[in-house]
Amino acid sequence: MILVNHPFIDRVIIPSSITKDKKYYLYVHYRQDKNEAFYIGIGTKYRAKDYDRALCYKKRSAFWKKVANKSRYNVMIISESDNKVEIINQEINYINLLGKKKDKKGTLVNITDGGEGMTGHKVEWTPEMKDKIRVANSKRVVTEATREKLRLALKARGIINKKTT
Repeated sequence: MILVNHPFIDRVIIPSSITKDKKYYLYVHYRQDKNEAFYIGIGTKYRAKDYDRALCYKKRSAFWKKVANKSRYNVMIISESDNKVEIINQEINYINLLGKKKDKKGTLVNITDGGEGMTGHKVEWTPEMKDKIRVANSKRVVTEATREKLRLALKARGIINKKTT
């Protein structure tokens, strides 16, 4: 067990069966208040003992953050392998077994069925959605001061070279 200095994570649990020398790992986040799993994920180690993705708070969905902010949680590394397909299959199986909240079948806040990361979460833009965005953007008022700030920011990044008129 590893104790970490993190505002929400109490401890990282790595069972003795985990050898820590494999490239891919499967982890679970579970809430302490309800003692239940709320997320299953896959991480890639680029260095020995590197579990950055499992400990990461950023780059999470709003749904995950809403649940994570309710209680302290533990992180448990449940599997490791050099075979990515094996880890992906395990993730899919665990998500199917525990069920997703969005499907009203379990406790997990995973958005996809597993294995594809957020690439499996695609938004279908309906004509109504497109029209709503188009109308909102057409009502935007951009002042000259805002335009100048944007021009300076783009120039600093090397995207534009000269002042446009």
